[in-house]
Amino acid sequence: MIMKEKDFQKILLNARSQVLNRMKEKGFFYKEEEGVRYDPILWDINNGWCEEFAILVEKSVPFPETECLWLDDILPDAGSHCVISWRQKYYDAECIDGVKSLRKLPIMTRKPNTREAFIENLVSVLEI
Repeated sequence: MIMKEKDFQKILLNARSQVLNRMKEKGFFYKEEEGVRYDPILWDINNGWCEEFAILVEKSVPFPETECLWLDDILPDAGSHCVISWRQKYYDAECIDGVKSLRKLPIMTRKPNTREAFIENLVSVLEI
């Protein structure tokens, strides 16, 4: 049986929800000097919990169709970030529609790639 894209996206959404819930329970660091936070957003998954997200997705796909990849293994100028490869597209917690080029992932295109820039972009989209 071939998995449909909408079913794969449900797996991504479920993994996203599970990781956000774990972060809320355990807490996480954004800036050491600020201490532990308990208010995660998608940016936080992609900047510290991306491997957990990717492994959860990989384990949830019923067929061996996915692969966890590290950006810095493929793109020497990229930071360390774990993504999912599925059917010639790349996915992460922010990008459940997938992109054909790693360089098109939001974590690669957002300048600067900061929590504040992510939130600012969300606010501007909501204001439109």
